[in-house]
Order: sequence, then C-alpha cells, then structure tokens
Amino acid sequence: MRRSTVKILTEAQTAELLRCSRDLLKKWRLLGFGPRYFRLGRRAIRYRLDWLEDYMLAHATNAPEQESRAGTRPQDPAVASHPAQPDQPEARG
Repeated sequence: MRRSTVKILTEAQTAELLRCSRDLLKKWRLLGFGPRYFRLGRRAIRYRLDWLEDYMLAHATNAPEQESRAGTRPQDPAVASHPAQPDQPEARG
C-alpha cells in the first residue's frame, strides 16, 4: 500500500502563509476556530498544507461582492442591539 505524501507546516510557516501572527493562530485555537491543526507531543503544533488550503477556500470572498460593499462599515454590535427609536408623533393641538 502506498501512502500519499502530505506536507506538514510549523506554526511559524502557517502564520507566514496566512499572513497573520503566531499569536493570532494561538488565539484561534483557544477560541475553537481557525484552520485544523494537530499536536506533536505536548507543545508542537503542526498544520497540514491540504487542511490550510481547504480552510482558505472555505473562507474566500468574491471580489465583486467586496467591491460592492466598498465604503461601507460594518455596524457596531452595540448599535445593532439597540434599534433606533421611531420618531415621536407630533402633538395635536
């Protein structure tokens, strides 16, 4: 039986590939999201290149969609949780 060769990356190599910090990768692991990984022993974190490619494809955005949103800011969650008050009705005199 022949096994396929799988490329394994270190945490530093993964951070470079994703253009993020090693601290961000650690934060993602602690929060339970980000790319799949595995441990070698107690400390060594490793990422399979095919898993990283799957992760990047799953999180890719379409450029035209990004362009259509240009100039807009995401709504602040604090503002979103408190809808604007309707205008007060005019007093009848």
